[in-house]
Amino acid sequence: MARPVNSSLMKSKKSLKPAASVLSLLSQKKQSDWLGMLYGPATPDAPSQQGAANFLISALTLEGGAGLLSDPGTGKTIVSMAVLQHFMPKRVLIVAPLTSLEVTWAKRLRSLYDDIVTSVHDYTGNGVLLIGYEHFRVKKNIKKILKFGFDFALFDESQGLKTRSSLQSRAVRRLRMTVPMRVILSGTPIDESPIDMWAQMRFIAPHVLGDVWAAPRDPRKYEGPYFGEEFCHKAGFMNKQWVFTDKKLPEFLDRISPYLYRLPNEMEQPEFHEVYTELLGRQRRIYDQMAEHGLVKLNDKKAKAGLKPVRDLRCFQITGGSLKMDDESVEMIGRAKQRRLAWLIKRLEKPVVFCRFLSELEDVVDVLGEQFATVRILDGSIKDKKNNKARTRLIEDFQAGQVDALAVQARTGGVSIEFTASYELVFYSMGYSYIDFQQIIARFRRYGQEKRVRVYFIIARDTIDEEPLRRIVSKRETVNPIMDHLRESSMAEAKKVAKKVAKKAAKAAKKEAVTKAIGVDYLADKHDVSGSAVRAKLRDHNVPKAGKSYGWDTKAEADKAWAKTQKAA
Repeated sequence: MARPVNSSLMKSKKSLKPAASVLSLLSQKKQSDWLGMLYGPATPDAPSQQGAANFLISALTLEGGAGLLSDPGTGKTIVSMAVLQHFMPKRVLIVAPLTSLEVTWAKRLRSLYDDIVTSVHDYTGNGVLLIGYEHFRVKKNIKKILKFGFDFALFDESQGLKTRSSLQSRAVRRLRMTVPMRVILSGTPIDESPIDMWAQMRFIAPHVLGDVWAAPRDPRKYEGPYFGEEFCHKAGFMNKQWVFTDKKLPEFLDRISPYLYRLPNEMEQPEFHEVYTELLGRQRRIYDQMAEHGLVKLNDKKAKAGLKPVRDLRCFQITGGSLKMDDESVEMIGRAKQRRLAWLIKRLEKPVVFCRFLSELEDVVDVLGEQFATVRILDGSIKDKKNNKARTRLIEDFQAGQVDALAVQARTGGVSIEFTASYELVFYSMGYSYIDFQQIIARFRRYGQEKRVRVYFIIARDTIDEEPLRRIVSKRETVNPIMDHLRESSMAEAKKVAKKVAKKAAKAAKKEAVTKAIGVDYLADKHDVSGSAVRAKLRDHNVPKAGKSYGWDTKAEADKAWAKTQKAA
């Protein structure tokens, strides 16, 4: 039975201010690694890694859940390591994409923990269990995970939880009441609608937007709030699609902001270039046949697409130059995009070309090979194993300048990789996902990049190839206001923290200056009103308390002496 939640339990943003004790712990605790690596704000207005750590520690202490929704490349992992170092929980669960388990997490976690296990079956109940989403969503694994009683759970790239009916989203829901400290990390938490945030918020703070989507048949089971009924309405085909209600956006943002921190990437925005090409002759005829009729015959083979999603997929393949037939064979259709890519790369220094389909990778490698000496492919078949770190070695070779150009499958190279050795990104083909688009660009636009990133789109004119970019621009117009609000909220929090720190530092400096002048701690005897040695020292050196007279003939003389002391301090 779901636990009834009273909406009056909603916490205000004021309750999540970093507590003074938290600030002092962060500043006084002697650390030689993660806490010391955090950079502070350049100005009081700017969110920073230190501010993010303060926020997460405070939110976890007071509320038990928080999210760091920072731009890719801003150091979410480093901030998370600092938070782990602060709490040092005994049992830690970290779920992340498989590609980032070793490269991003394991090598850093070894600085804090001796026991790091990457299999549920090998975990003994101490240290860190580090697994991928693919393993986490297995039913028998989640049952074992629930039995361990983790103290701390972190989900990296939490946009993987956004679909409320997905296996991993339903699995993580079972952890929300059993793990005392819960964190989500994501640079791209929303794809196209605020609805994407509900399942992620349900994990870290289920009372904020509601733990249940819609009211159950028996309302006594759960009293609400119900996110679907409160923030959405039904539309679309047969009125069955849930759509976010735009007028509810301000309330939505007010509710989630106290639990989320946004650390922006202040690097220069990428430079975008659209490079168009034309489908000609046979390639254009085949494309038109598929787009209009959903049927193409080539060399006694057929490619049928009755449903529109399948037809669109086949049309994308044709613009790329090939078509997968019904018998699983691949037929070459044309070379419009290959010719345009060959023209483009002559003007580039070290390109990384992203492809949506595996069949396109070989065509791209052939084109790159005509211009560059060393060309490599990065796709799903290149993995890190215990005795062969092929993926890591390939990335290191590219970053070291030993590889001149790369052809990358979009799904494989979109997370947990750095391509900062290049600033030239080419989309040979792309999908509709705004999250994937942002993640790919973030592989280049991150710490270590010395130039402005240039992004090139090779687009077949008057085809479905133009649609993904239009769709992504539309999604950006929806997502950016939400992310900007979170950034402003984080800036407001940064100002409060900076003001506290500055006030504390000024007070300490004043105390040190006066103590140095008179040789005694003038605050040590704050509550002692008797004629103690400290008061005698203050009297002898004409350093009274503010507005107080200890040994002076009149209060005016005391105030005058105090004013001089303040000026000196």
